[in-house]
Amino acid sequence: MPSNCTITNQIHDSRKAGTSYQISVDNERENEKQIIEELMRLVKNMDINQEKFATDYVKDMRTLYTHMEKRDKEMETMKANHDKEINSMQNKLLTMDE
Repeated sequence: MPSNCTITNQIHDSRKAGTSYQISVDNERENEKQIIEELMRLVKNMDINQEKFATDYVKDMRTLYTHMEKRDKEMETMKANHDKEINSMQNKLLTMDE
């Protein structure tokens, strides 16, 4: 039969082992909590970056559209001026023939 001292030591060792196990579990839980928090921060940052990208994209598209409209108007004006010049030249040619 084991002595009281041996039994006491075994109880003490098992409590220490239990405490170590609990500390390990607590540490693991804390690590998991930190990982989840970091993932949540990353997702939030991704959302913010996507919103910024979308906003910048819309701004760029509006700017491009505005430039295209301006260029179209310039081209229409140039065509109208060109048509006027052609008509003027044709009229001069007709009057020269008479």
